[in-house]
Amino acid sequence: MKGNKGSDTPGVDEKTMRTDILNKDFKKVLKEVKNQFQHYTPNMVRRVHIPKDNGETRPLGIPTIVDRVVQECIRSVLEPICEAQFFEHSYGFRQWRSTEHALSRVTDVVQKTGYHWVIEGDISKFFDTVNHTKLIKILWSFGIQDRRILMMIKAMLQSGVMDEIIKSDLGTPQGGIISPLLANVYLTPFDNFVTREYERKKLRKEYSSGQRSLILRGLSGKPRIKPIPCYLIRYADDWVVVTNSKKNAEKLVYKYEKYLRETLKLTLSITKTKITNVRSKAIEFLGYKYKQVRGKAEKGYISRTKPIEDKLDKKIIELLKDIKMLKKCKDTETLISDINIINSKIRGLINYYQVTTWGSESMKKYNQRVRWAAYRAIRRRLGAKSAKGKNKKVDWMRANLCTNLIELHSNYTTTLPTLKYKEHVIGVTDLAFIKFQQPTLFNQMETPFTKEGRERHLTRLRKRPKQFRLDFIFGADAMATRRLLANKKKKKRLYNFEFYLNRAYAFNRDKGKCRICGKEIAPHEIETHHVNPNLTTELVNRVSNLASLHASCHNDMHNLTLTETLLLAKGYTTTSVKKILNFRNKLAMNSL
Repeated sequence: MKGNKGSDTPGVDEKTMRTDILNKDFKKVLKEVKNQFQHYTPNMVRRVHIPKDNGETRPLGIPTIVDRVVQECIRSVLEPICEAQFFEHSYGFRQWRSTEHALSRVTDVVQKTGYHWVIEGDISKFFDTVNHTKLIKILWSFGIQDRRILMMIKAMLQSGVMDEIIKSDLGTPQGGIISPLLANVYLTPFDNFVTREYERKKLRKEYSSGQRSLILRGLSGKPRIKPIPCYLIRYADDWVVVTNSKKNAEKLVYKYEKYLRETLKLTLSITKTKITNVRSKAIEFLGYKYKQVRGKAEKGYISRTKPIEDKLDKKIIELLKDIKMLKKCKDTETLISDINIINSKIRGLINYYQVTTWGSESMKKYNQRVRWAAYRAIRRRLGAKSAKGKNKKVDWMRANLCTNLIELHSNYTTTLPTLKYKEHVIGVTDLAFIKFQQPTLFNQMETPFTKEGRERHLTRLRKRPKQFRLDFIFGADAMATRRLLANKKKKKRLYNFEFYLNRAYAFNRDKGKCRICGKEIAPHEIETHHVNPNLTTELVNRVSNLASLHASCHNDMHNLTLTETLLLAKGYTTTSVKKILNFRNKLAMNSL
């Protein structure tokens, strides 16, 4: 919750996470949360409207901080129970799943089956029309039968909206922590209804996946059966169904509309629900366009994907607005921090669209516009003279000479708008630095709720190139740097601006591996250790004084109660234990 983008957004009581939770005594906070569970009465939510891509606004309901804590407690209990019963090809609001996996599933189904008729479903105002009684019944069928928990959930759903309504009879507020989970719960019966007719259709015998596919397609078995083929891919309330003909697609739309209306009390928008032949027209799904074109493949067609132009246009316009704000930065350090934030946004766009086959062509259309906007904004902030003379601070320099995003920039010689700061060359990265990454199918065994699932996830992360991890560090640190610049804590000497620039250098020097155990570090595991924290400000954050460690190794190194014997018992090798003791000795010697 603390790391959420909206953690400092107050509810109707104007309380914030940092001031009213993080800065309070732990026991007092714990007592307050426990008291909420005794007689829970949620506060009203605060209404906030955010713009949508189509020009309309999306109403969010912002709960108070205490209500968010209670919701998170309930969510953490319910999620493992619900996750085991969700449809395997539902990808929205589920840990470790993404739009990439949904796009990959669509591509895989169309390519392998040859079916090219796609229903693009649109449930009208889904979050606003969830039926509370029906939702509680579905939760009960999931095995959640503690009446106290169910009544707390119902109370959350019925909490009114400040200055609008005292009690909500329908809907689940977008903005609530538990709302995404409840949305998936509510649509699970729809998933089951769609898939029981084909993907999960019960046969009299158990067959291999290949034989089962032949039987369902009417190519094997006695008697021959021919159900209507339908493959569902869902991401929250956005979903598509792949089938084999327009006639069957129309039949399915009729069935789905009737089921949603009569059983789930939802409205399928007939005007917005489309039936598309992807061999003649692209579908739009999760910000991507998907189409099949003629090519060398078993079915005679290959898949082509690209960003939806209108949505990408709006994202670029927002990016340009952020770039223009660089000229208003109060000092050079803040300017560099904001450049890092802009770089993380550019890399975010690239990471989202790099799974599309024509993503690079789409990005190149905007590239020059973004490059020159960045150059002009930096030059205006530092003055025209900063871009003139031998010692100019603002310049166009080759990407491989930049000292930020080293793993990425070292592969390119394209000139970037740059800012020189001491020994650093900070460049605004390029939209053209996008390479197609084949979208991967999600491994259904990968889940945070089993030991095997967590190990599979970690293995997949470590197979990704180091560039991914380094970009993550810079993206994360950009936000941390901004907070740091406004922070006046005692450890300012240790965690100054140079630290946030140089820890990526240290990570690169260590080749993305922990200096204690020697294993690769995933993004969520990294911590940077000061070998000698007592050096002067000029020396303490030099790369030579920084070490990249796993968070767990770092904690164990500082935990002096862990003797050599206990460290070995925890699974550390003899070599790793020696390294831990060596780090401890250096800390002890330097503290004298």
